[in-house]
Amino acid sequence: MTPNQLSPTLLIVQGFNQVGQKALGTIALKVELDDLYTDALFHVIDAKTSQIALLGWLWLHTSKAIASTLH
Repeated sequence: MTPNQLSPTLLIVQGFNQVGQKALGTIALKVELDDLYTDALFHVIDAKTSQIALLGWLWLHTSKAIASTLH
């Protein structure tokens, strides 16, 4: 991915340390989880994190990716 592939955004991502960081942009990517194929919109930030991507509970619930979230 290169910066010119990102769409502009005004989103501010707030971390657990309560510090806000402006997203560099958004990008729509195809996501494959086992036999589930779907598109997801990602907000890109420039930060050292322990995760490559975070999928929100709404996405997980809609995709039925984790059965325990359906209750």
